[in-house]
Amino acid sequence: MQTLQSVLQSELKKLFAFPTFTAGLIRDQLKKDQIDLTDNQLGQIVDTFSKLEKEGHIGDTLHIEIDDDGSIRLGEKPGSDSRVIDLPSVADEKIKKIYDCLPEIVIEMSSSVGSDILKTLKHDARRMLLEHAAIQRGFDDRLYRKWKKPLQLMEMFIVIAEEAGSDYNDYISSNNDLSKAYKFEALRRLHARACQVSNEILVLLKSGYADGAHARWRTLHEISVVANFLGRQDNDLAERYLLHDVIERYQSSHLYQEYSQQLGLELFSDGEIAALRSQYDSLLSQFGTNFANEYGWAAAVLGKTNPNFADIERFVEMRHIRPYYKMACINVHAGPRAALFRLGLSEEQQNQILLSGSSDLGLADPGENAVYSLLITTCSLLNYEPTLDCLVVLNILQKLEQEVFDAFDQAHHKLLSKGN
Repeated sequence: MQTLQSVLQSELKKLFAFPTFTAGLIRDQLKKDQIDLTDNQLGQIVDTFSKLEKEGHIGDTLHIEIDDDGSIRLGEKPGSDSRVIDLPSVADEKIKKIYDCLPEIVIEMSSSVGSDILKTLKHDARRMLLEHAAIQRGFDDRLYRKWKKPLQLMEMFIVIAEEAGSDYNDYISSNNDLSKAYKFEALRRLHARACQVSNEILVLLKSGYADGAHARWRTLHEISVVANFLGRQDNDLAERYLLHDVIERYQSSHLYQEYSQQLGLELFSDGEIAALRSQYDSLLSQFGTNFANEYGWAAAVLGKTNPNFADIERFVEMRHIRPYYKMACINVHAGPRAALFRLGLSEEQQNQILLSGSSDLGLADPGENAVYSLLITTCSLLNYEPTLDCLVVLNILQKLEQEVFDAFDQAHHKLLSKGN
């Protein structure tokens, strides 16, 4: 892109070339005194002006005398019938003209050049994208060779957990009346979402996006904590959890209404807002005003009017994961820590490389954390009404979890020992 900046500077030099541009300004100034100059006369004045400007006399005043025969005498001292050219005035006018014209020139040039470049890029898009895809495939293959064992074990773990959840859902659904089974409904939905997020993390890891994978694990951790919490409590808490969706939708509707026109979206009708408001008021009447808080559904069990996620973490004894959770948070937000630290870089590379794409470093933490959180969520679901099959599956997952941890650690240390 710096090439375009060079083109702009070159064009500006041509447009505001000293002799031509300055001559026009001087001609305009003398016309105010009703003095019309020939091209030859104007050339003499411009040459003198140029010389004075180069010698640093731009703050001086130039006096000219025009004889009857049209000859010109120039000097810095006034004669009997001299006209004055105010050099600072001409210089200021020159700068003002440049600044006045610059925005229009830049906009016109950027639009014209941008359109031409975009056409070229579109014409060359297929080749460019195929080339990029080939580079990414090559990187993915090299990364997979380095992390093959832990990634395969992690994928195996996810598939087992996903199939176990699906089979268990079929079993419970066929043997129970689920019309008021709020706890099971909440746990199976959380488990399905945990499996989906785990697969997202796996895809990111296979492509070398450790920081993105860790950001997604933050969500998976929250799912596992809430599933663990609901799994330890009765059906009533799960009902509150599911009903809290109304609170969130009603509160979100205000923000939606406020900016919908600006975003070109269709407003909720008065009837829709009134229906949501009615449900909202009914829930607050049933569960109390604290139910309107972000984690109001957990207030009664936690014994707090306005609990937060950390309170739930502490209640289910998962507070020790908080350091990893805080590290994952930096990849979600725009704080300085995320700008200065990347999981995908070694300690030596942190201040040397600006990571904007894939890296084969840093996969261990998000991979291990994801498997741990998916295990917690799967345990919470399968312990709803545990069967012998459930106990066997959980035992398998617990053993496999340790294998995943060991494989990630070995691959990580092997990579670091080779200096990447």
